[in-house]
Amino acid sequence: MKMKSVYSLLYPMDRHFFALLLFFLLPVRTTASEVVAVLSSDLDAYREALDGFTNTFGGSPSVTILASKTLPPVKSDTRLIVAFGGRAAAYSYPKNTPLIYCLSPGTIIDPAERDAATVKIEMMPSPEVLSNRIALLSPPSGKIAVLWIADVFSGYVADLTKRSTTNLAFVSKRMTSSDRLPETLREIHTQAQSIWLLPDPNLIKQDCFATLKQFSLSNKIPLYVPTTTLVQKGAMGAVVISFHDIGVTAGQTAHQLMKGANVPPVVFPSNTQIHVNMETANLISPENAQAIQKNADKVYP
Repeated sequence: MKMKSVYSLLYPMDRHFFALLLFFLLPVRTTASEVVAVLSSDLDAYREALDGFTNTFGGSPSVTILASKTLPPVKSDTRLIVAFGGRAAAYSYPKNTPLIYCLSPGTIIDPAERDAATVKIEMMPSPEVLSNRIALLSPPSGKIAVLWIADVFSGYVADLTKRSTTNLAFVSKRMTSSDRLPETLREIHTQAQSIWLLPDPNLIKQDCFATLKQFSLSNKIPLYVPTTTLVQKGAMGAVVISFHDIGVTAGQTAHQLMKGANVPPVVFPSNTQIHVNMETANLISPENAQAIQKNADKVYP
């Protein structure tokens, strides 16, 4: 008598279901030629994100650094391209190859213009997470002015302002150019109690930050920024996502794409940290400094 499998004895009608379930549970195995990682340059930030991606996704993707050479033609068996940085994200890739791009705050690629999945890994927390986390840094109540210029942030700011509460409100302060920053700050002085700077390349510049920092210290208005580096340089605080965690999120997203899952065009990393410059906090908000330090994951100096 021919023996039947355990699955067929226990679940005679569900063998296809179990095969499908195992497909989604087992890790996806790929070769180096199937996954191509493209870095805008050899910056530590891109390398850190690449490590996070590789550790999560597994394997050893084929790596190209655009600053040192031209990207070779993508092979026909390539199943995924992962781009790190704005230059890498903006490169012209085959439209029928799935693309994940990250560390490119000023870049947005319309998925409708490509024939395969196109996913951006954000550098910012989701509006929901940001609103909850920044409340731990802010005064008990008041308005937070959100500074930005680039069109790519329109949807994010709209969602963020919708999450305003009776105690904490987000107010959009969009500028046409960074030249309008001094004028906008004069308006903020009478309209808001703190400032949130988006990772907008038009504003993340040395001269803009110097102006913002001086305004913050002179008027005792907290300045919240998107990166740890700016906290170390004197901004009061930040809700940050590490470059490694951005890469981890890219790796998790890659697993989903490889398994045929539907992935939204924008994915927000879930791990966030609050970083605080305590010297600045004591200067701007000494009455709240102790509570701010208690809520911080990391303090400077």
